[in-house]
Amino acid sequence: MTFNAMFGHSFMHRSYHNISVEATDFPAQALDVVGVGTYYGHSGSKAAYAMESWFGRISGSWKSRYLLTATLRADGSSKFAKDYRWGWFPSISLGWNITNEPFMAKAKAAGTDMKFRLSYGKTGNQEGIGYYAWQPKLSAGNGYDKQAGFAVTDFGNSQLTWEKADQFDAGMDLGFFHDKLTFINASLNASVLYPNTESHSVGIFPII
Repeated sequence: MTFNAMFGHSFMHRSYHNISVEATDFPAQALDVVGVGTYYGHSGSKAAYAMESWFGRISGSWKSRYLLTATLRADGSSKFAKDYRWGWFPSISLGWNITNEPFMAKAKAAGTDMKFRLSYGKTGNQEGIGYYAWQPKLSAGNGYDKQAGFAVTDFGNSQLTWEKADQFDAGMDLGFFHDKLTFINASLNASVLYPNTESHSVGIFPII
């Protein structure tokens, strides 16, 4: 029986900072420097995102007949609230290399190869989710009749979490004449779970 194992860790941090200034009424088209135009406005933004991952894999084989591979990955994303930040994604695969069984010796010598396989895995996705989607947000500016102020732009969703998919696979690989003729038969069944989100609205409406 032989075993192999692997363990790893990764960390990623991204930050963005943007500042812009606008001007109009330039005296000439060739003079396109902001300082020579009429000041119009300015804006700025900044954002940050981080993800930490831990992962491991173990694989084993017995006489090259029975094969096992198991993995586990844990990802923590700052896109989600603390209680929903981490996602756990396991997978396992089993294989039976029937060609290496003693009763298949003659078929193996003739160039026949046969393997059965079965696997299950869970994957996660966070694409399309904003950096601060789970948090309530305010927008500040001086566009309220030339007065500075704040406005609620998003109530967020503190229960937002990873989109997860379960995938099952079962199949059989056949090869004849030293793999000059091969067949692969597999069936696939996947189910996807989407996070449940609710929309909210608030405001003060005039009554005439």
